[in-house]
Amino acid sequence: MNAKQRKFSCRWVLIFACATMLLTGSLFVVSNAYAANILKMGLLQEPKTLNVWRASDRWSRKVVGLMYQALYVRDPKTLKLIPWLAAAPPEFDEKTLCYTVKIRPAKWSDGTELTSEDVAFTGRFINEFKVPRYRSKWILSKKSRPLINIP
Repeated sequence: MNAKQRKFSCRWVLIFACATMLLTGSLFVVSNAYAANILKMGLLQEPKTLNVWRASDRWSRKVVGLMYQALYVRDPKTLKLIPWLAAAPPEFDEKTLCYTVKIRPAKWSDGTELTSEDVAFTGRFINEFKVPRYRSKWILSKKSRPLINIP
């Protein structure tokens, strides 16, 4: 077999191999029903952590923000609070210098109900361990009574 025939044969083997890979690869495609349950996100960088308390870089906060929900979010145009896990805007009592937040019905990923105790635990955790990014949001005033009360 001369060089020209070998080159021709190699091309056909290569074409056959590529065609085989394309055809067999299409057999392993995920069905649409299963693919609907997958969230695919493009990030310019890997998140450094998925720990909600340690997320300080932009990409970690972006991913963690999709996993954990806040009581309120801000409208980007008006900066008004929009209830998210909360049922309504916070109610302020001037006598006790306290806010009352009612939470809407929600469930954890394991199906258990979200309770006011869960929210209070989060607030106590943030204050006890002085989580820098969130602590200022949970301190109201030095005059106020206990920070978090559960009805």
